[in-house]
Amino acid sequence: MAAAFLSMLDIRCSQVAEIGEALWRPELRSAICLTAAAAYAGMAGGCLLSGHIDRQNGR
Repeated sequence: MAAAFLSMLDIRCSQVAEIGEALWRPELRSAICLTAAAAYAGMAGGCLLSGHIDRQNGR
């Protein structure tokens, strides 16, 4: 669980940097928003999968 949290924290920190870049460079805004949305969807999917695996293992 700690590894998943640290991975999520790393992704979120990089997304803050990306969003900052989007504020300064509007021509990249749509691509950055799409990348951030894909990362959030991946994190949500990972949380669901982790919860499913934990329930199967009785945790």
